[in-house]
Amino acid sequence: MPVFWGLCLLGGPSLKADDLEDYLIQKVCVDANGKVLPADPCFPPPGATLRNLRIGEKLPYYKHDQPGVGLPNGHQRHDSYPALDKDGNKIVVNPFIFDDNNAPDNGCDIYTVRDGWASAGETRDGGGFSTTFWGKNGDAVVPYDGWLFFPRAL
Repeated sequence: MPVFWGLCLLGGPSLKADDLEDYLIQKVCVDANGKVLPADPCFPPPGATLRNLRIGEKLPYYKHDQPGVGLPNGHQRHDSYPALDKDGNKIVVNPFIFDDNNAPDNGCDIYTVRDGWASAGETRDGGGFSTTFWGKNGDAVVPYDGWLFFPRAL
């Protein structure tokens, strides 16, 4: 029987989509009025609380390697923010930018929480290559749940 390490971290066998999104969406610091602060969520200012970035909010910081680490002359940036797909379903966009001498190679992974699973639905690279990870929902083939991460419930 497989063991899903994510369940240990997520707190049990029955979870809401919001619980899964805690591990997929970047955190932000907010003040008492809910305003996003330009602060590092690893070191929140006094009185601030943490929550997931919301759809339409701008990232107040970027996650990246130190310059020169991973790439000879640049850095790698990899963020995660929520958005809506063309059908109005929430997705999590994970762009990655490799900047070497100001020549970015942009791509992204698309994550989603649907049908009880957190999964990757698509990956794209900066050269135009794209892969969709197809899954099954009953008799229907769907463009998600093909590359699964962890379940909402066992």
